[in-house]
Amino acid sequence: MHKIFFSNIFKCLWAKITTPNSTFYVSAVYPPPEPQYCPDELLDHLTNSCDRLSDNPNSNLIICGDLSQLDYKDFLTQLNVLQMVNTPTRKDKILDVFITNVPHFWRKVSVAQGLVRSDHSVALVYPRNPLKAERKTVMRCTRSS
Repeated sequence: MHKIFFSNIFKCLWAKITTPNSTFYVSAVYPPPEPQYCPDELLDHLTNSCDRLSDNPNSNLIICGDLSQLDYKDFLTQLNVLQMVNTPTRKDKILDVFITNVPHFWRKVSVAQGLVRSDHSVALVYPRNPLKAERKTVMRCTRSS
């Protein structure tokens, strides 16, 4: 069982998602326009969380959200992860990210207008090999006396 630092300071939520073949640690991050912390502190928090999770060689990491205020290029290199959104998500800028250590799991990211009113577009990410639902038929025989 991995423990992730929890902090009330950052708008950063982690979730563990388990499939039959993999375990994913997914983080949704949003730095507010005027944070009560230095942006480097959020990057340090993400780095420390990822370091603890990547102790397990089967850990698949995903970080998504609006990182527009952060200079995260060194973060990508340090953790050996890839930012997969290559199309602007707000006007002519890429503000929203999909960062992962397993880019080969995902198809090319597409960007589309979302269903809610926002000046950000939505980054859509689909698995390269979709998981097929397991369907089981259970038959029960009852005997009458």
